[in-house]
Amino acid sequence: MAAAIRTLARRASVVPATWRAQSLQHHPSHLAQAQHQLWRINSVRCLRCTQQHRRAAGGGTHGDADTGAVKSLTGGVAWVDRLESVAAGEVVTFASGAKGLTMNLEADRVGIAILERLDSINVGDTVTRTKSELRVPVGDAVRGRVVDGLGNPLDGNGPVDMTQCVPVVNGPPQRAEWVRPRRALHSGLKVVDPMLFLRRGARYALAGAPFTGKTSFALDVVLNQANCAANGTDPLHCVYVVIGQHQAAVGDLVHKLEASGALAYSTVVCASAAASPGMQCIAPFVGTAMAEHYRELGEDALVVYDDLSRHAEADRELGRLLHRLPGSFFTHGALIERSAQLTPERGGGSLSALALVEVPQAGDASETATSLHSLVDETIHLDHEQFQRGFRPAVRLEWGTVDLTAWIRWDLVNPARIRPEPAFWPLLGLKLDLLQGRSLGPMANVVLDELDGCTRQLVMRRDRIEELLKQPPLHPMTVSEQAIVLNLASYFDRDALHRIPVEQVVEFGERFLAHVKAAHPELLDDISESDQYRRHAIEDRLREAVRAFVPEFLGEQS
Repeated sequence: MAAAIRTLARRASVVPATWRAQSLQHHPSHLAQAQHQLWRINSVRCLRCTQQHRRAAGGGTHGDADTGAVKSLTGGVAWVDRLESVAAGEVVTFASGAKGLTMNLEADRVGIAILERLDSINVGDTVTRTKSELRVPVGDAVRGRVVDGLGNPLDGNGPVDMTQCVPVVNGPPQRAEWVRPRRALHSGLKVVDPMLFLRRGARYALAGAPFTGKTSFALDVVLNQANCAANGTDPLHCVYVVIGQHQAAVGDLVHKLEASGALAYSTVVCASAAASPGMQCIAPFVGTAMAEHYRELGEDALVVYDDLSRHAEADRELGRLLHRLPGSFFTHGALIERSAQLTPERGGGSLSALALVEVPQAGDASETATSLHSLVDETIHLDHEQFQRGFRPAVRLEWGTVDLTAWIRWDLVNPARIRPEPAFWPLLGLKLDLLQGRSLGPMANVVLDELDGCTRQLVMRRDRIEELLKQPPLHPMTVSEQAIVLNLASYFDRDALHRIPVEQVVEFGERFLAHVKAAHPELLDDISESDQYRRHAIEDRLREAVRAFVPEFLGEQS
């Protein structure tokens, strides 16, 4: 592998850039490792060439090789002369105490991305080496805190303990160190858990137009970890990375986490729109390093990138300032490939990634979304049309092989995928019924009286399933609660449930769940605690509960 990397580095100036991108794209498992190794090789090569050029031109170095002076400032980049012994990726400090990160090593100057306090840096200021790479605090020091990309506190709760720090730049796990993820990652959303089967240690992209609920989706996943802890399931340590958003939006997000108690097991890494391009570029890597710490301890962690579209914009802006070619695909590849499910020999920890990405409202995929789609395990799409007509979360459900063969034994359908929760086994055909009803189109409701009996039942079932799948934001549900509500869909074509108007289905589901919690709490315990879902016994008890509750509900409505 090392020989191949060196060969690739020697031929990098000969092979066109598009060919190199395509060749690495076909091997995403080695993408981040190759980019990391190439970066180290090129950094050392550039440093040696620079020192040789300076010695040949000037007969040696001028002054202290560990200090330099700012020659010019361009946006969030400072160009510094001298500083001959600095290395790429090294942290430097300015005269005001602000920190920067060395990015470009040229013959007569060094390009440094300013990470903080842009207004405090002027031309002529002294720049000093720190002789260390970028490191950030991890563990209990940052749990429950809001920090920036350098680990500095932003919540006003005192300083952060910097005793335990880890490097920000790190390669992905080796192929022999990770396995296919199989354990469930519960999101608390009725439209996701019974139909998409998210996995711990996998990588997901959440794509959608602006204002379609991407942040609410991610917050529901974070908030639902409190439900996992209450049900005996190991919760995820969550790291939420905010990139390029306004301060008001960041404050609102932190307030929601605090109000729900989710901040106790979460860390927020903030690089707002007011931050420098360099800070916005390193923020996702900082959040990943903090989450990787839990994975290395054998625990499960989740990192949320909100969002990578703004990160790609900051990366392109920084590339223009440093006179570099754009390379957000390789940057995101080095980021996403660090999420994995480790083998038991490596501790068995996992790091899951949820990358939010913005696409145009017209439905055309953006450049960032297209490149990210080839790096993740699955892309979840939020539909703008469904969001506008009130179906929220607006997750776009699509046909799949598993849906068409859901009646077959699950192990024979797709043994490589995760096994769904036993409580969701009776619901494997729910997605199929919904998609069949949607294939008839919205005009089916207009001519409902003219349709035959089977088609009419399919349309009525589709409308009621959609109502049952609706869920308000920031209200995640446990597996037992989802199973009880969604099992109502199997009764809409029998008993008395078909008489419930569509506009009252949401209220009926909420009140029935409250009725079960009050009158039949043992149902929730049986669903959540049984290793093998006793389908017929629980279905019979649910049917009796429904038959007793429907007349009461209809009587109150009349």
